[in-house]
Amino acid sequence: MGKLTAKAVQQAQKAGKYFDGHGLYLHILANGKKYWRGKYRFNGKEKLSSYGSYPQISLKEARDVHALFSAQL
Repeated sequence: MGKLTAKAVQQAQKAGKYFDGHGLYLHILANGKKYWRGKYRFNGKEKLSSYGSYPQISLKEARDVHALFSAQL
């Protein structure tokens, strides 16, 4: 289980990165837009993946997609 809650994601407004765990995080831009992203390593290099924007993609959906993506590495 991650560190974020659905309520915390909904209420978050300050620009920054809000980590859920296992590389998944909510990235809030200065303009207030929220995006789900995932950090991972491939061949020793850090990479980023993007899973969509909030609220179109919920916390649960982002976790599910990130878990599927991570399992394929």
